[in-house]
Amino acid sequence: MRVNLVCVQQKLDIMDYSSPASFYSRLQGYLQKVAAVAEPGCSTLVAFPEDTGTPLIFSGYGHLLGSEQSLAAAVQRLIRARFMPVVAWKLLRRTGWSQAIALERAGFLRKHYIDVFSRLAREFGYYIVGGSILLPDSGTRSADIYNVSYLFGPDGNIIGSQKKVNLIELEGEQGLGLAGGELGELAVYDTEIGRIGIAICFDAFHETVLDKLRQQGTDILVQPSANPGPWHHDQRFDWVKSAATACGEKGWFPFALNPMMTGTLFDLVFEGQSAIFSASGSGEDRASGLGYAATGPLPGCVAVAPSWVEEEVIVATVDI
Repeated sequence: MRVNLVCVQQKLDIMDYSSPASFYSRLQGYLQKVAAVAEPGCSTLVAFPEDTGTPLIFSGYGHLLGSEQSLAAAVQRLIRARFMPVVAWKLLRRTGWSQAIALERAGFLRKHYIDVFSRLAREFGYYIVGGSILLPDSGTRSADIYNVSYLFGPDGNIIGSQKKVNLIELEGEQGLGLAGGELGELAVYDTEIGRIGIAICFDAFHETVLDKLRQQGTDILVQPSANPGPWHHDQRFDWVKSAATACGEKGWFPFALNPMMTGTLFDLVFEGQSAIFSASGSGEDRASGLGYAATGPLPGCVAVAPSWVEEEVIVATVDI
C-alpha cells in the first residue's frame, strides 16, 4: 500500500486562534498545501505539532491580549476576564489559577478542537494526529490537566488519544502544573495503514515509552513536538536521540514522523526542524545528505524541513 506520511511544521500566531473559525481556516490552509504535493490516490497520515490546540484557550479574547508580552501575563489577563467562573472552579477543585482557567475553558476547548480536526479529517479524507492540547479527563472530578494528543480517522471519528507521560519543566509543578499520563495507559491504534503509536515530544526521548509502544507493534511512530527554545547546535544533536535514533538508526519502528512547532506564543519562541524517518531506508539514505542542520546525514531520514523558523509541509510517500 502506498501511503503519504506528512509533517505539518506550523508557525504559531496567536491571531490564528482568535476564533474557532480562524483556527479551522489556518489548519485548512496547511491541508490544502498537503493536497497539492501529496501523491494522489494514496492513503494519507498528517501529523501536526505538539500544542497545536493549546492556544485555543485564548479564543475570543485576542482583543485583550495584543499588548501582553509574556504567556504568564496573558493567562492572568484571561483569568481576570473570566474571573467569577474561574474562581468557582478554583474553589470547587481546590487547585491553582492555571489549572482553574484550564478547567473552566475545558468544555469549549474540547468541543472546538475536536470539531475542527474531525471536520478537516472528513473534508480531506486523511488520518490526522492533531498535535496536542491541554485538557482534563472528560467526566471526572479530578483537577488534573494533561497534554493529550488525538488521532482522527478519515471519517472524522476519534480513533484514540495519548497523554504525555514525561513532562518538561515548563509543564510541571513549577510551570503550568500539568499532570503526567501513566506509562501503562500508552496504547497503539490499528488503522488500514498500520498500527499508529504516539509519543508526545519528550516522551520519545524515553526508552520506557518507546519500549511500551514497540511491544504493542507500532508501525508508525508519531512524535508531535514543540521545542520552546532556539534550534542551536546542541539542541539539533540532542534531538537525534528521539525518533531519529528509534526509527532510523535502531529500526525499532518501520516509520516515524516528528512534526515541530515554530513561531511565538507571547514570550515563548519555538524552533525546530520537522523530519520523517524510515527504518528500511536507513542504509540507502545514510548517504542521501538528509539530516538536521549541522548534524550531517542521519540514518533513515527520508524528509526534513529546510527551515527551523518558518512553516513547512514535508511529505514522504512510502510503501507500507
